[in-house]
Amino acid sequence: MELAIIGVSHQTAPVDVRSVFAFTDSQKIDFMARIQNLGVSEAVVLSTCNRSEVYFAGDDLDKLIPLVKKELTAFFAAEDQEKYLSVHRGREAVRQLFRVASGLESMVIGEDQILGQVRQAYEFAAKMGATGKVLNKMFLEAVTLAKRIKRELKISQVPLSVSYIGIKALAEALGGLKGKKIALVGLGKMNLLSLKYLLDEGAGLIWLCNRDQGKALALARAELRPGVTIRLEESLDSPGCGCCGVKGFIPAAGVERQAAGAGEGSRARLQERTGEGPGEGPAEVMEPGPEAGALAERGAAEIRLAHFNQRYRLLAEADAVVTATASPHTIFRANELPALNKPLLFLDIALPRDVEEAVSLVPGVTLLDLDDLKKQASENLNRRLELAAEAGRMTEEAAEEMTAWLLRSRVDPSIQSINKKCQVITEDVTAYLFGKLQLTEKEKRLVAKVVASGLQRMIREPVLKLKEARSRGQQDEYIRVIEELFDLKG
Repeated sequence: MELAIIGVSHQTAPVDVRSVFAFTDSQKIDFMARIQNLGVSEAVVLSTCNRSEVYFAGDDLDKLIPLVKKELTAFFAAEDQEKYLSVHRGREAVRQLFRVASGLESMVIGEDQILGQVRQAYEFAAKMGATGKVLNKMFLEAVTLAKRIKRELKISQVPLSVSYIGIKALAEALGGLKGKKIALVGLGKMNLLSLKYLLDEGAGLIWLCNRDQGKALALARAELRPGVTIRLEESLDSPGCGCCGVKGFIPAAGVERQAAGAGEGSRARLQERTGEGPGEGPAEVMEPGPEAGALAERGAAEIRLAHFNQRYRLLAEADAVVTATASPHTIFRANELPALNKPLLFLDIALPRDVEEAVSLVPGVTLLDLDDLKKQASENLNRRLELAAEAGRMTEEAAEEMTAWLLRSRVDPSIQSINKKCQVITEDVTAYLFGKLQLTEKEKRLVAKVVASGLQRMIREPVLKLKEARSRGQQDEYIRVIEELFDLKG
């Protein structure tokens, strides 16, 4: 039996084509049943936002691959999209499965989410009774290998996100972020991630500075977790917030009650706003901070909602400002900065820039921008690629071993037939001897054991030769000879 894969991915098809081939769970069940009726022995369907692939095993791939491809396009009424389908078979299919599970074929190299999706796809198919010896072995080995790569190489822990790299640069410049006061100006995708990372790093006070305070409140609530409270910044003469109805302090008890059930739902809402689906991740990745989830050990954090017009007033109290707006012009200018009585750090991750370059000349002010982060991002990308190359070597070795196992498994039916033949001969010979000789039960067991052992010694070399065959052609020749010599067909 051989393995084959047919499907689309972000590497072969645009998103509108991938969406055509997206499977629901009920469609997976229906499609697996259909291709098994075509002669497929085992099947698993993997469907994420970045790939929809059908993994299947059968005895005659030359016949099955065209049938499954035709069935797949017909199933989604997408016959005109067949050109986007990729096909892998044999060793290449094994290699592809291992690379997919390890995150090496993901849009963001080395991401971990796909491992869980591969495992879930396999478990779903197994529960539906669609898998057997081959795919059980393949997927379990793929998951085991992916876990090993994750544990040993830690590719996903080398950050690529500009937001994450920027927050780590802030932490380094400020000697850590625990208890620090940070203003986030602009609440697009970049600062949405920055908010998460700042909370993970233990920031004590975070201002969300934005024109739309209803959006600010929604984003703040999306990051609710035990120990986090939300306030409206009224101490700086807030212009008020009629759009969202927020007035003053949102009680901690109410926040924490919401936070207790906010986990997965909040992350789902976060994914919806950033455009990240349940697949393998967008180009801007939410990197898990090394201390993520330990907020309770650091003490409480507070999120304050401030209007965009208050941005200069926050500078006197803030330790740092992270700005990422879509403004076509600078929003922080050197001649408008207030008098500062302590050092202030700007992290400008906007393009075009939010902070006038002359700001860096103001005494006590430090400015980090995208050019400063570019070097670290480039180094991290190169590091990821180095680790991915090592992971690739690991998958090649594992694919070689698995391909050899697949080849050996082809002779299992012949070996079983030989053993069955030996068992029949053992039963016939012992029945004859026991009818002629007066033996005790102990002696009968001994005779049966000697006869069976002798037959096993006789077939040992033919069986080893079968297992050692290095090609399908050699296997087929050995199987033909053994079946003829041992009269196995009869």
